[in-house]
Amino acid sequence: MSGAYWVSTVTAVHDAAKLEAYVRLAAPALAAAGGRLLARGHPVAAFEAGTTARTTLLEFPGVEAAVAAYHSDAYQEALRVLGDGAEREIRILAAVEPPAPPAGRPGPPAGPAGEVPPGGHRADTV
Repeated sequence: MSGAYWVSTVTAVHDAAKLEAYVRLAAPALAAAGGRLLARGHPVAAFEAGTTARTTLLEFPGVEAAVAAYHSDAYQEALRVLGDGAEREIRILAAVEPPAPPAGRPGPPAGPAGEVPPGGHRADTV
């Protein structure tokens, strides 16, 4: 797995109209660069020092694609439109490889189409 995640948190909104104009330009710019929207909005729960600020989570094919999306002409135009309309934090995280099963122990059995059902096992193999 070589994916990456773009996490954007709005920390302050100074001009809602500018933020909305930014969203209208940024969404297609990031999609064109390979970004896939996974979640958007205010967290439904926050713990410890967690913020309840508006957050957006996108998935990209890799870190290079996410960084290139940020620097793309289309996204830079969205940032120009946003201007001082909001303050945000953007982080790009590399996806992690799932751990391999220990040597000599197979992974959980696959379902009919190769998926592993919730709980990691099929009911007919218990």
